[in-house]
Amino acid sequence: MKSTRLRLASLAAVAALVALAAPPLYAAVVSGTVSSTVSFGQQVTTSVTPYTAPAAAQFTNSYSNGTGSNQVDTLYAKALVLSAAPTTIDLTNFVDVGGNSGASFARVREWIVYNTDTNATHTVTVAAGASNGWAVLAPNGSPQTIPANGGIMRISDPASTGSGNGNVVTSSSKTVTFNPGSNTVTSYIIAAGGSAAFVPIAAVLPFVGRRLRRPRRAA
Repeated sequence: MKSTRLRLASLAAVAALVALAAPPLYAAVVSGTVSSTVSFGQQVTTSVTPYTAPAAAQFTNSYSNGTGSNQVDTLYAKALVLSAAPTTIDLTNFVDVGGNSGASFARVREWIVYNTDTNATHTVTVAAGASNGWAVLAPNGSPQTIPANGGIMRISDPASTGSGNGNVVTSSSKTVTFNPGSNTVTSYIIAAGGSAAFVPIAAVLPFVGRRLRRPRRAA
């Protein structure tokens, strides 16, 4: 009987850990693909017969629904109108694509910022927020500039797991600030990731069935 109670207690502990990795009940099924094809060539004329030296790369990241490696279950996508003033978003409290308020990332797998403005002077800077800034990005005092006419920022973390690895989001690392300077600029923001940093089942299975030590009684 005592062994059964101990085993049930162990299973309850495992269930609690797995619950931490579970997506919120409101979450819709999210999946997607990011692909790029890069192809350049340089004309070489120093040889007897001129030729073109190629430089090419092709990659695709595909994501199914979930919180593990190569999975996403939370999506933020917005045409953000920046009206001559900084705008800060919170990656732990936003309205997702499905209209669910209070959506939250624990990890961002894909982060994309696209500057749609065609005026060459209408740049946008992107940085960690001044308070609880997302540590993945440049610090608030040294932001990264996204040029106009299709300038893009992309940060990718397809496969990392664990709360201390990859592009995680926490209560102290969660805000992002966009600054268009004195201009009004529309930027497309897409962030896809997980609602949990993911606790691998293999990490908790060793605790199943392990005898729990009783606290010693005070003398």
